[in-house]
Amino acid sequence: MIGKQKICIFLIFAMLLTIITGCSTPSNSTEETPTVNEEVLEEHITIKGIHNQDLITTVEEIKKLNAIEKEVTSVNSSGQENTFKVTGALLEDVLVKSGTSQKDLTGIRLVAGDGYSIEVPQEILHTRDILLVYETNDGPLDPEQKPIRIVIPEERAMYWVSNLETIEVLDTIEQAEVDKIIFLETAKEIVDIEDYTYYDHIDEAIKAGDLLEQLEEGSSSESVYIKAADGLEKNETLPIFKGAYIKVTGTDAPAFLAPDMPKGMHVKEILYFAHASTAWVSYDKSKEVIEMINSNGQEGINIEEILKETGLNKEGIYVLTAVDGYTVEVDKGDFKNSILYQGEKGELTTYFEGLPKNTSIKGLLSIEAKK
Repeated sequence: MIGKQKICIFLIFAMLLTIITGCSTPSNSTEETPTVNEEVLEEHITIKGIHNQDLITTVEEIKKLNAIEKEVTSVNSSGQENTFKVTGALLEDVLVKSGTSQKDLTGIRLVAGDGYSIEVPQEILHTRDILLVYETNDGPLDPEQKPIRIVIPEERAMYWVSNLETIEVLDTIEQAEVDKIIFLETAKEIVDIEDYTYYDHIDEAIKAGDLLEQLEEGSSSESVYIKAADGLEKNETLPIFKGAYIKVTGTDAPAFLAPDMPKGMHVKEILYFAHASTAWVSYDKSKEVIEMINSNGQEGINIEEILKETGLNKEGIYVLTAVDGYTVEVDKGDFKNSILYQGEKGELTTYFEGLPKNTSIKGLLSIEAKK
């Protein structure tokens, strides 16, 4: 009897174990859970600020627009040319579908996935075709160039942004009137200098943020205008500029750069840069773009021409300040017969024909229109 009870208990336990195991065993159904193609999700760009909204446009949508095939030549900052064939659609066609046009815009900023960004000014938007390229030389873009590459024929390669992520529509382009210029050669004497490794050389550099904070009162301007001696012009956002450096010695100086900044965003041989109403000017590069003159036995640059280059053209009295704090006031008309030159120790020195000797300043730091 006891043996039969043990057999029954064993059978009941085995049945329960079978039921439990069956309930916990995954189904052998061949039905697969739908998955999202992650690559497709990445194949898009975002246009921010169209009618105060963000527009997401996929590459597939761009490919359905009128295709443009064109042979283009890019020219980099070193003058090297690269010619190739591109296929893409016009940015204008995308904008028109959204109820606007390039000619309605004052500016856009192109932002790449690696952080590279560049502002495209109104004059380019109103005169150039901007291509959203998805093929080069009859083949797909390289992985690092996807999803879209911008090509603007007849414009510098710095605008040809690969790995395009975002197009930001800008409401306005800040172009504040300059009323003060500061000379970099003198300014570097009163700010902290750091060693900066530039390829195989150790040069000197200034934190760009230090120049803005120590040499200018706060302002609401959110961009910095930069012009190079070769004519290159660009606007940089204030946060990016403040986090970078101005290299003041060595090859390509003055140069706007940073160790972690894409090299395409660097600006070599700066003529001047301006933030709000102040411009920082390179005397060395000014000598390359402004005709040299001789006066009082010295060779230098007419100060009036420097003011014109930066847009400082106000009538009235100007205050000239030396690095030691010495100041002198002159009338705008006096600049016609003036010269700025480098003294025996390299210090910037002024001379005004027909004015008292006390108007000759050694170590000129700034020139400012008197308020």
